[in-house]
Amino acid sequence: MAGILKKLFSPRQVSLGTLVLGFLLVLSFIPLTAFSFFTLDGILSQLSAIEEKEELHFMQDELHQLETQIEHYQQIIDFVSQLPAVMEILNRGESSPGSIGKDTASLRYTGVLNRTFAKNRDVVSIHVLDQNSAVRFSLSKKAGTMEYQQSRKPPRTVDPESIEKTLAMQEKGFLTIPLQETLQGEDDQASHRLLVRILTPIQMDGETIGVYLADIDMGVLIQAFPEMRWVLSDGCYLSENPRNGSAFLDFPELRKLFASKKAGVLGVADRKTAWVPFFTGQNDAISLWAGKPIALASVRTARQQILITVLACLGLLLTGGLAISFLFAKYVRRLSRQFLAGLEESILHHKPVLWSKDIRIREFSEFSEKMDSLLSEHETLEQERLDSQRKLQESEEIFRVVFNSVQSAVILIDNHDMIRFFNPAAERIFGYTCEEVLGKSLHSLVVVEEMQATARKALAEFWHTGQGPIIDTSRELVARKKDGRIFPAEVFVARVRKNDAYWAVGAVLDITDRKVKEEKLVMLATMDGLTGVFNRRHFLFLAEQEVARSKRYNKDIYFLMFDLDHFKEINDTYGHEAGDRVLQDFASICTAGLRRADIFGRMGGEEFAALVVEAKGEEALAVAERIRKNFASQSIGKDGTEKNLSVSIGISRLDPATGSLEAAYAKADKALYEAKDQGRNRVIMAAG
Repeated sequence: MAGILKKLFSPRQVSLGTLVLGFLLVLSFIPLTAFSFFTLDGILSQLSAIEEKEELHFMQDELHQLETQIEHYQQIIDFVSQLPAVMEILNRGESSPGSIGKDTASLRYTGVLNRTFAKNRDVVSIHVLDQNSAVRFSLSKKAGTMEYQQSRKPPRTVDPESIEKTLAMQEKGFLTIPLQETLQGEDDQASHRLLVRILTPIQMDGETIGVYLADIDMGVLIQAFPEMRWVLSDGCYLSENPRNGSAFLDFPELRKLFASKKAGVLGVADRKTAWVPFFTGQNDAISLWAGKPIALASVRTARQQILITVLACLGLLLTGGLAISFLFAKYVRRLSRQFLAGLEESILHHKPVLWSKDIRIREFSEFSEKMDSLLSEHETLEQERLDSQRKLQESEEIFRVVFNSVQSAVILIDNHDMIRFFNPAAERIFGYTCEEVLGKSLHSLVVVEEMQATARKALAEFWHTGQGPIIDTSRELVARKKDGRIFPAEVFVARVRKNDAYWAVGAVLDITDRKVKEEKLVMLATMDGLTGVFNRRHFLFLAEQEVARSKRYNKDIYFLMFDLDHFKEINDTYGHEAGDRVLQDFASICTAGLRRADIFGRMGGEEFAALVVEAKGEEALAVAERIRKNFASQSIGKDGTEKNLSVSIGISRLDPATGSLEAAYAKADKALYEAKDQGRNRVIMAAG
């Protein structure tokens, strides 16, 4: 009997029961695992949609820079289209008071445009059309140079509807249309070029007298965005020569997206490409789309984090269940041994076992309390772990949203100049992807060569003391993009203390657009609007600098004052428009007659001044005589009669040892009035 009971309730049998309990616990986790993996796809789909939307938003921000560049061209074209030389070109060949001839006006205007567009290699051609759409002036860029020359070629395509719309504008405005051009290369390969045509009315006294037309090569403008693909609405690539002749072959769903006229994301061969419409022409005949590959890095990261979290939770639950099963089995095994031993002794020796009932109940109660305490402690620890994990995920999400949505590039480097964080704005501004730069030296990538030594010295000081010339302050510097282009940037850097070392976090903003506007304001503030030469204030500013330089190097300077003879009579007889043309003609003669190092400006009214540097007295006299003779060969006519033009000139020498600009100005002005008193049309050199 005792042997039978021992066999039935042996510790081995009890252990098998606990193993069955453990197996049932493990089996209960299978539905949770299945639920976690089934919901994973839905979460990842939502994350993909969010990141695709963010990528489209970032692309639209990048394309805004291109729109700003086109607006900048519109402002320049607005300025040059209203210059008096344009009015002379559109004189329709008729003689008018003060006319200087179309050829002279065209030559002078060519020089003005060459100076204006000297740094812009994307303006292909410029045309001036009259009210009948006849081309009166054409300017095109010489092949392989930055210089423009007059051309007899008409515009590539003159759309009568566009010309009529421009002529019908009641107020000053712009009409911007795209033009597609197919070019034949040396290897007989056809390539495509997109031109942006900007049209604006030419107005005089409130009347529209012509159309100003400028063609801009979009292929040059979009070189600033090498990571993007540019595709025309018919599927032709604008930015590259791929394997397939059409983007519709590379991206089968692209035709349907173009037809919808909405931005979107397409997936081809497990890769995603974001497409945004940038430019649309009249009647949707031609449009330009920008495409950019996107990696959806956050989705991949989220997939890994979710998988790791799910597996960690399941592993923790499984470990807890097995631990509980093991403890339960251990206690039951010990309890069963004691029970079987007492039962065996009672049967063999006829001893009652009821005396141990209270002891067994008390032991079982203690066991239950221990189990409750253990389970409660486990639940508390698990809840704390889940709360900590949730707070960490919330903090990471807030950090990601904030730094991924700002327009400034945010970059974090460690105490070895290695990049640890690189937000999407930094990718957009510098042209690098986050994967390309993480773990690489920041300053070797973005600092220009001329500043590398200074940057290394400042970094060494920062790592040692936490101080530096740009720490906790905003500075304007120049930086380098991935393609090697240099751009102005506003930089703010702050220190971060980590593990007894100094790290740095910086915010970088591309201020190219602001600098372009500042340059335009400087041009308007320093140039005379009528003649295109320096105004009085800027001339005197440059003259003061040149005087200081001449004193430092002991070089002579000669101050020339010009005053057009009988200019009031010209205005009264021939009109102010004729007087303006005379001033412009004189400014062109002086610009051609002076050397490149000399300074020339309009002082006001019919008075001009020049500073001839590093010259002898006879050289200054020769320059003045050449200008006087060239201007005296000009005339102005009315009613069949002509009046010869002339100018009086006074010259003074500025002694580099004792002289001043004010004294030289006064002496030249006095010599000018002596020339007036002696009969005008002459050059007088002041004594001394």
